[in-house]
Amino acid sequence: MISVTHIERFAIHDGPGIRTTVFLKGCTLCCPWCANPETQSSQPVLLHDMRKCVSCHTCEQSCPQKAIHFQKGRFHHDAQRCNGCQSCVEMCLQDALQLRGEDMESEAILHEVMKDKDYYDAEGKASLADAKLAEMNQKYIDLYQNGYVPPSAITDGFSEVLTNFKSGGTAMLYHHIASITTIKETFGDDFEVIPVPTGESGQAFGCQEMTGWAINPNSKNLEAAEEFVKWASSPEIHDVRCEKLQQVPFMSSVQALDKYKNDQAYKVSMDNMLSAHTLPVGPEITTYTEEMWAQTFQRALMGELSSMEMLEQLDKCLNGEM
Repeated sequence: MISVTHIERFAIHDGPGIRTTVFLKGCTLCCPWCANPETQSSQPVLLHDMRKCVSCHTCEQSCPQKAIHFQKGRFHHDAQRCNGCQSCVEMCLQDALQLRGEDMESEAILHEVMKDKDYYDAEGKASLADAKLAEMNQKYIDLYQNGYVPPSAITDGFSEVLTNFKSGGTAMLYHHIASITTIKETFGDDFEVIPVPTGESGQAFGCQEMTGWAINPNSKNLEAAEEFVKWASSPEIHDVRCEKLQQVPFMSSVQALDKYKNDQAYKVSMDNMLSAHTLPVGPEITTYTEEMWAQTFQRALMGELSSMEMLEQLDKCLNGEM
């Protein structure tokens, strides 16, 4: 058995480009980025991410060993009391707690790492420029170039997209839950919402945007801020936010409300959360999502780039070569 701290996908902090990194437990080396206290210790370690924590005290209330407490809004963990049961990890709604340290067989580690094989080339760089992926991407490009969508689609805003769908100019509308009120006002009951089709893995691809509350540790009003976050993170306020802002509920008690579980659009969105992924944060990813993807794809639609040339451009962006 090999003791693993964790397996980080899309790692970007320890050099140019991206990689899948296996962090081992009990390593006494002091390499940059890797030499963290949780990797050097041979025992499981509870990590607390103060950026995600909203000081809701759910972890404190769920800990059977009383190993967690908050003092002036700050999280404190008693490692001597903790028995590693992970009750706090399972109850944390903000994913602010992680228990790092798991014994794994070498075959299991290799199985996890090889899931990312298609994303890298022999040198460990991002490899979107794959013949199979280029073929799939071309089918998407063909939808535009063969006239299955209006010529203005590459520059259309949401109002134009909605108009095209209503007039029959497009067969379907792919959008997030925040537009559901406008869609209902436009079509009434004359539309259906269906899940994104699954691939060979049996899962559909989804990318979830996340929002949350945070408290600045240097705040002069930590107790007041903590009380506000408790109130803002309550099921009652979460329900109001989801209804008024058309957000996807993640609290089970709110998901169970009839207005969400009986609404097809919300039901599909809640089910999608089970397979949704969040993109890692980094300069390459920001450039990719905010600039390169839209610009490069637009050029491919207009015939200025082939499908493979488009993917090669995106590779350069992800590998920090632009």
